[in-house]
Amino acid sequence: ENGLLNVYCSLPKEDNEHFISGMFTSASIVLDTFQSLALPLEAVVEVDGKSFVLVSNQEKSLEFNLKETSTGVTNDGMIEIPDADQFSMEDEFIVTGAYYLIK
Repeated sequence: ENGLLNVYCSLPKEDNEHFISGMFTSASIVLDTFQSLALPLEAVVEVDGKSFVLVSNQEKSLEFNLKETSTGVTNDGMIEIPDADQFSMEDEFIVTGAYYLIK
């Protein structure tokens, strides 16, 4: 199975003026929701099967610490950080280009 299925819908006449019979679309179906802390996908770098982020050193402004983290689900360019309790709300992360700094 490829995870695809056909879904048929009908729209009230007043809502379908921009649609033509037989048109195609794609959609996401939300099965469950939850709140979690997340970072942009580009902020998390995978090396040898482990996930890492670069976190600013609060004492030295231009120094960043490499921290291992776990990851969860991804959605809309963001990735869940289930063990976010190891970080503080004041932490700043390298978001763009972290891959090039870690590799």
